[in-house]
Amino acid sequence: MNGKTNVFYKLAFKLITLINKVINKDVDVPYLQKKYKATRGTVIEIYITHTPTPSKPPKMEIRKYFKIKNGKAVLMDEAKPDATVWCELNTMLN
Repeated sequence: MNGKTNVFYKLAFKLITLINKVINKDVDVPYLQKKYKATRGTVIEIYITHTPTPSKPPKMEIRKYFKIKNGKAVLMDEAKPDATVWCELNTMLN
């Protein structure tokens, strides 16, 4: 794994952890928690990519899913999403 790949995965997992904390209200971010209020049974897909050359497909990508159960987000590797949050990490890695 080269340096950029390593940085991509570290940033992606930190972002996924932060999203999990926001959904579970482990951190106090009232604006985001109101805007992205989690509904029971909802599956949220987190799709993070890095595309070094804009005209080509993503070079690196991660897809993770959160299923809302009893007001808490449970991380899953595979699921059919009801909503997708997409993030492009190009600025930080180019």
